[in-house]
Amino acid sequence: MAFGGAFANDLAKFIAQSTALPSYSTNWILHLHTADPGVGGDSTTTRAAYGSYAGVSVPRDATNWDTCDVTNPYAVNSAGGGFKNKLTILFPEKSDAGTVDLPWISISDTATNKIIYRARLNRAGVDSTLTVAQFGTPTIAPGSAIFTNV
Repeated sequence: MAFGGAFANDLAKFIAQSTALPSYSTNWILHLHTADPGVGGDSTTTRAAYGSYAGVSVPRDATNWDTCDVTNPYAVNSAGGGFKNKLTILFPEKSDAGTVDLPWISISDTATNKIIYRARLNRAGVDSTLTVAQFGTPTIAPGSAIFTNV
């Protein structure tokens, strides 16, 4: 739904001061969060913490991501201004007892923990939450991780 604060600052310097953007990895790390990590947060802020949790590496390429409109229904559009996952994203199975609610997702650079984008999970144009119980596998359906800056 919005840029991470550190990335927004990098982008502002690029636009206003012609400062080069940092070199980012060819893969992003996706993290699930129990709440909005916020503008000032990094990928560890409100990050899921169940027993076997780990972020998931996803390549930055046209196989994994579609560009899309920035408003519902988030139609695929090469000039849309947003992007969403094309494929299912699987996180590690929850190994410990109890349930956890995971309404937020973030994209971070593999080297820094810096959030590039953060967003509410979305299902058919409606904000959604993954509720994961023991032995459940958090699964992000195609088109459910939508990143826009509006």
